[in-house]
Amino acid sequence: MRDETLLGLWDSGPYDYGVMETSWMAFLPDGRGWSAWATFGGEMDVGRFRWHCPEPAVLRLRYECHLAGDWADSDDDFRFDAITSRRPGATW
Repeated sequence: MRDETLLGLWDSGPYDYGVMETSWMAFLPDGRGWSAWATFGGEMDVGRFRWHCPEPAVLRLRYECHLAGDWADSDDDFRFDAITSRRPGATW
């Protein structure tokens, strides 16, 4: 079951005033998704997950992979300059 109200990109940007970090979480209609967190000091974490709602008002995430490292200052967007940690997600 999918909760259509979750679909899209959730961005902490509008609430980041004066904060040294930002985060995003995306829920795709096919049950895939991703999350990212970055600091202005250059750290970044990115995770890919699967999601579903087993019952109303319950969200279940299963992370498939997690990457951590340093991001490159780029005109395009955040991207990894160096990956310092790579691990598979949890199984359930």
